[in-house]
Formats: sequence, C-alpha cells, structure tokens
Amino acid sequence: MALVEMKKVELALHRSVTEKVVASLQRLGCCEIIGFGGDNTSSETKSGPVSEHLKRYENLLSDARFALRFLENYRQGKVGFLAKALSEKPHRNMVELESLSDETDFQDLVAQLRGLERQFVEIRTEMSQLVGLEAILGNFRDLSQPLLFFTTGTEKVKGVIGTMPVDQISRMELAFSSQVAKDGELFVKVADPAKDKDAKAALLFLRELDEKVSALCTEVSFNRIELPRELSGTALEEIVRIGERKAQLLEREEFLTKEAGSLSGEWLVRVQALSDFWTVMKGRYETLDSSESTEQINFLRFWAPADALPRIEKELEPFNSLSDRTVKAPEKGEIVPSMLRNPAWASPCEPLTTMFGVPTYGGVDPTLMMAPFFYLFFGMCLGDAGFGVILALILGGVLLKFPIAGSLRKFLIVMFICSLSTIVMGALTGSWLANTMDSFGFLNFLRPFRDRFVVWDPMNDPMTYLGFCLALGFAQLIFGLGIAFWDALRRRSYMEAFADRGGWIMLLVGVALLFLVSIGKAPASLGLLAKALAAGGALVLFLTQGRSKKGLLSKAFSGALSLYGITSYLGDTLSYSRLLALGLSGAAIGLIINLLAKMISEGVPYVGWILALILFVIGNIFSLAINVLGAFVHSLRLQYVEFFSKFYEANGRIFSPLGYETQFVKIVEAGDSHKSD
Repeated sequence: MALVEMKKVELALHRSVTEKVVASLQRLGCCEIIGFGGDNTSSETKSGPVSEHLKRYENLLSDARFALRFLENYRQGKVGFLAKALSEKPHRNMVELESLSDETDFQDLVAQLRGLERQFVEIRTEMSQLVGLEAILGNFRDLSQPLLFFTTGTEKVKGVIGTMPVDQISRMELAFSSQVAKDGELFVKVADPAKDKDAKAALLFLRELDEKVSALCTEVSFNRIELPRELSGTALEEIVRIGERKAQLLEREEFLTKEAGSLSGEWLVRVQALSDFWTVMKGRYETLDSSESTEQINFLRFWAPADALPRIEKELEPFNSLSDRTVKAPEKGEIVPSMLRNPAWASPCEPLTTMFGVPTYGGVDPTLMMAPFFYLFFGMCLGDAGFGVILALILGGVLLKFPIAGSLRKFLIVMFICSLSTIVMGALTGSWLANTMDSFGFLNFLRPFRDRFVVWDPMNDPMTYLGFCLALGFAQLIFGLGIAFWDALRRRSYMEAFADRGGWIMLLVGVALLFLVSIGKAPASLGLLAKALAAGGALVLFLTQGRSKKGLLSKAFSGALSLYGITSYLGDTLSYSRLLALGLSGAAIGLIINLLAKMISEGVPYVGWILALILFVIGNIFSLAINVLGAFVHSLRLQYVEFFSKFYEANGRIFSPLGYETQFVKIVEAGDSHKSD
C-alpha cells in the first residue's frame, strides 16, 4: 500500500563528463531532475554553449512541428487515430538518429515547405476573391455596358453599381429621369420580387452630373459596390475570364498538392524520427541548463527510486574519478514525487487512481485496494456473461495481436479483466445475452448448463441481490476506514487512529450487527456485542470529536453533533444500490430486444427470422455499448466518492523521470533497432 521509496542523489561532475553523465541518466529513465531554481532566465536570454544548444533544439522542434503538420495534411492514405495507437513504433537507436540529424538538410526542407504553404495560401485567397467577385457580377450578367464605365470610367462618362431597397426603385427611376434624363442610363434588376428586399442597380451618367447622382443615391440608400479597377469588359465577359482563372488556379493547386504529397511520402517518417530525437536532446540540454556550475564543476540533483540506486551506480561507474555522489533521504517539507508500483493484476488500474489524483508521497496508494472492488463492481453492473465473452474475445485479440504500450494498454487490460468479472457475475445470475436461451427454442438445450451456475436471479428476486450489494458496499466503507486506521497508526497519530477512525468503525459495525439481528439475519446472541460496539463507538466519538474546541460545553456539543455523521455513511452505503439498478437495466434492455426479435421472427412470414437477427445484433451492440459505459462510470464513481473519501490523500505529483519521451519512434540500444522505417 505504500509508494516506492525515493532517494535524493546529488552529483558533482567535472565539466568534461557532465553531458555524458546526463545522457547516461536519460538512457536509464529512472531519475527525475531537480532544478536548482536560482536563475529563472529563459533559454532565449541566457548565453553559453548549453543555452545555445538548447535554443537550437527549440528552434528545430518549432520547425519540425510546422513540417509535420504540413506533411501530415498531404499524406497519401490518411492513418486514423486507432491505427496509429495500435501500430508498432519503428525502432531506432540514438546513433542512427544523430546520424540522420547530421545528414539531413532540414532547413532547406522547411524553406521548401513554407514556400509551398505560401503558394497554397495565395491560391486559396485569390480563389476566394474570385468566387466573391463572380457572385457579384452574376447579378449584373444582363448589363450590356462594359465594366470599364463602373471601375475607372472614361473622360466624360462615369458609372456606379450597387444595391438599393426594392421600395425605393420607383423613387430612383423618377428622380433619375427628371435629373439626368437623356444624359444617363439606369439599370435595375430584382431577381425575386416576392423575397428580395434589395435590388441590384447600375447607373451610367456624364461626369458633370456626378454630384447630382451622388445626392440621389444618398436619398434612396444606395450602397455602392467597388469593383477591381482591372475589370473592363462586360459582366458576362468578366465572368468567363474568372472561370478561366479559377480553372488555372485549380490546376496549379492540383500540381502543388501532388508535389506536397511526394514530399510527404519522402520526408514524413524521417521528420517524425528527427522530431523525437530533437525532443530527447532538448530534454537533455534543459537538464544541463538547470544545473548549477562553477568554472570546472557542474552540480546535479535528482530523485530516484531507492531500488534503482545500484543500476545508477553501475551506469556512472566509468565517471567515478571525475565525479562525487551523495545519496540522501527526503527531508521534511520537501515535495517528493510519487511512484506507483503494484502487482501485475492491479497495476493497470494505476491510471484510474492518478485520474482522481496522485497519492501524496509517504501516504497510501489505493490502487491495490481499489482494483478488486472495481473489477467486481463492473462485472455486477454489466452483469451479462454473453457480453463478457464478447468483450474478452475482442480485447484479448487486440492485446495479443497489436504491440500496444503505455496507458492505452493498461486501459485495455483493465477492461479485459472486467470482462472476465462480467462472465463470472453473468453466470452467477443466469444472464447470457439476457434470457436468450429461454426466448429462442433452438437454444433450450443450453439451459441445464446455464442453471448449473446460477446463485441469484435479480430479475425475480431483486431484494436478495440488493442486500448483497449493500452488504458489499458497507464492507468496502469499513475497509476504507480500516485503511485510514492503519495509516494513522503508521504515522503514529494515535488519537486520529483510535478516536476518529476506530470510533466510527465500532459504531458502524455495531449498528450493522443490530440491524442484522433485528431482521433475523444474525444470531440473537450477537445482540449484546452489537450494542456494546455501537455504544462504545458513540461514546468515543462523543468524547473526542470536540477536542479542538474550547470550553466543556462546546466540546460536548461538537461531540454530540458528530454522531449525525452516521447519516453520511448511510447515504454512502445506499449508493451501492446502483450495482443492482445498472444490472437490472441492462437485463431489462436485453429482455426487450429478445422479446421484439421473437415477435418479429414468429409474426413476419419468410423474412421474419432475417429481420429478427438484424434487430438482435444491432440491439445487443447498442446495449453492450451503453451498458459498458454505464458500468465503467458508476463503478469508478463508487471508488472515487464513497471509497477514496474515507482515507485517500491525493496531494502528490507523479514521478516524471528524464528519459526518452517519444511520439513516433521507440528508442532502443544500439544493435536492437531491427524495426526501422
């Protein structure tokens, strides 16, 4: 239940071996570097060889992110998230990656990609402008006058085009006729008089009438449309030219897309490998940059698991003559990282623990205690052996076939164990795709096999199963208090152990025994013991829970008020009724699916069995998906809200060692890189 013991290691290194030592620690992957924190200056303002290297790798990574984003967009045959997660990363060693970095003219590639991106942007910008201009000119395709009059005009003639409210057309025509008469021409178009609120209008007039026309346009709320000055032909002619230009742009874009696709096929995998290499090197130089130094000496500090110290000593043995090492235990007040380590069957649940919060160093890691309850509760919530078999086959196949690692692998293992739990709980409750064996006559021969394992039938006797769920929940709550009791004893906080935890354990166990005796589920001879436990626990709580208050009356009042907390434990216990509720809801959905499938197969001639099979498959897929989600969420909620609240302190931070943090390749030792691109 305790976390991995940590030690603080302090190293004094000669400058000549510092980088090699950091590289060795990075290769080990079990040392979390402690920054000295005396200088908060960013790497952009620092100077010196280390900072120069760091800035170089930061700039390379910035360019690599751009290159990856660009090349990924033009990758031939897109790779989905699931395919990426399930595929094995190519193996590389640091020597290969360093050689690749030295041999690649990356800046030329980036310049080429930025040039392509700039051309794509220019094409799309011009295309957008052409589409907008084409839409504007489309409204004036019936205008026979050249657009030259409306862009630059001539020495004596000028024109404007734009829009105006439909209800102002008559006023415009009357005013234009009276003020311009034969010295101008008016073109008005309304595409749909029933819907359009604005009309498209073009005015052609002598330049000397410009002021009159401008005033007239203002009176009728005329909105001018400014056209590019290079337009000179008619609207129809310019629309044709725009179409030709769009075709040219599309052809150019297609050519550039092929070029980008070719570059993606040639460079994407290499840039991915380079990105990972530069990420590793950036981490290395960040470590060097965070160290303290004198003219000849560098000082490093790091946290490491106590059981990893022999490996560290062996790795650093070649540098013993140029280094000095000190190992210390954590000092009081230091923020020590937490590293979780559990048995193989429980360790997949570690991400579930850290999702709630990282255990405080020196405290309790709840993963081992939570795992069996989570597996069991999931099986009870899903509660169908058929679903369990389906999940186990799918997840087992994925785990065996694909080289999945990290948190995703742990999650799949958790779900695989949960599917096994579901098979067991489904067999004990007689649920195999609900009542499929009873609904379809050709499956009746399997009923003796099913009945052999049945212990409960929650659909016909839900109260018995509810009692089991509540008893299981109560046991987990008492177990949580027991963990808190043990942890307090371990920390030598005896008052907390016996008063705060022990008092509640006595009271709750006593009340539970009294209840069982009263309903005849426990021998009457236990009644006296139950009363003694309940009374003793209540007395302990009454005498101790107000100990922080001043004054006898305040202490007594607080002690008495604390007993009201029993309602909280009652509510927590009742929360476990959701195990029954979710199990019944899944069974009910299955019963409905089977009933409908049976009705269709018997009621629809010829094709009824086909329709019934389709309904059965689709219905059960839906039921499986929705019930797996519900089982996972509610089983986890019982751990987080009811169980963890009794003892768990999640104020820590996860152990984050310096290592090879990669996204695209797996870095291995030289000679092991047998799976390359």
